[in-house]
Amino acid sequence: VYRALYRLARKFDQNPNSKCLLHRSVLAEDSSPIAGYYTSVVENLLGRKVLTLPSQSPAFVEVLRNEARRQTSESVQIKTEAGLSLMRKLTSVWKSYKDLVEAVDKRDITGTVKRDDIGGPTKGFIPFKERSDVLPGHVLVAHPLLAGALHRSVILVLENSEKGSYGLVINRPTSHTLHPAVVNLPLEMKASFGDANVAFGGMVRRLQYLHTLPDCGGFEIPFCSQPLYAGGLIKKVLSKIGSKPSLQSEFQFFVGCCCWRPDQLREEIESGCWVVAETEPDKLVALLQTNTPNYDTNNKRYANGLEVERSVDVYQYAIESLGEKYRNFTLIPHTVDHTKIEAL
Repeated sequence: VYRALYRLARKFDQNPNSKCLLHRSVLAEDSSPIAGYYTSVVENLLGRKVLTLPSQSPAFVEVLRNEARRQTSESVQIKTEAGLSLMRKLTSVWKSYKDLVEAVDKRDITGTVKRDDIGGPTKGFIPFKERSDVLPGHVLVAHPLLAGALHRSVILVLENSEKGSYGLVINRPTSHTLHPAVVNLPLEMKASFGDANVAFGGMVRRLQYLHTLPDCGGFEIPFCSQPLYAGGLIKKVLSKIGSKPSLQSEFQFFVGCCCWRPDQLREEIESGCWVVAETEPDKLVALLQTNTPNYDTNNKRYANGLEVERSVDVYQYAIESLGEKYRNFTLIPHTVDHTKIEAL
């Protein structure tokens, strides 16, 4: 059994991007007689990871070799059944990976965006460089199997400190306007921005905005090619728009934001949920207003009461630009998350 597992594990090690399909829930085992020993093997395979990043996964062959040599109190029967169960699950994941590779070879199911096809005012290259630290102005690129409202999201980090972290999703346009999307909107805001488009910013219900006007105040976001500010003095904003309504286009509103308690974001990054990258966030925010993304009209989601459009191209562009070790993330169809991986 372990010899067969070695052969299978070697396939994963030789094709490390196949490990991006592994999720702790996919490998879970509920059979009580073998659950304890089986779980310890999976812990050694995935470490603290919930979602696997190809660049950070251990060599499966070495893990299994060490496990086979380890002295434990479990019987040979339990070890054998655990090995068979793990082999069945890994075989299913490997088959899914090969099917996806074959599908891509036959036809382009990923909708990969070329660097010169991003369009709009950012036509050309937008750099993405992986980072190990998290600073305001960096972006979080979701693991493609991350489920829920943040599935395939790109999040602009606005704060990361010992008090917690906070940011905005910047690739979820919606078809809604500020009024009536936001209830109890003050009359001055309704008059100035009522017809402004809003984007989905996260699951914490709060109205947020970014803008390019320095005299309106706010936090200047680092790493931008052109000045971009978060928040500001609302009286100055309304006064500015009142005197020059055309400046409304300099604002991007978001319904909702993303918040993490102290150390929560670090834990999620360590578990494989996010890739941290340095880029030029002002260019990505500009795409919300000026570029026409490819929407998956058959798979819309609802968050904070908004029907959230699914912008495929910005996310995939980010993955493509992060380099070869993340390239096969684009093998995973955008309709799939970790809850659906076994159905592939």
